[in-house]
Amino acid sequence: MVREEGGPVMAMVTKTVDFTVPHPLTYEEKNMIRKAEAMPIAFDEDCPESTEEMLVQFKKAGEER
Repeated sequence: MVREEGGPVMAMVTKTVDFTVPHPLTYEEKNMIRKAEAMPIAFDEDCPESTEEMLVQFKKAGEER
């Protein structure tokens, strides 16, 4: 966790899902997805919003694979 002086606490949570084992989502997993879906997208200098040109280049790179 990182706390900037007087700022909010920031943390990253990662989960690993084994898709080779079929199982229905639990209530907790469904709730986690709902919460993530409701969160706003936050762009910053490390992850800026993509420009149209960036999206075109990204699409081209995918087509070349």
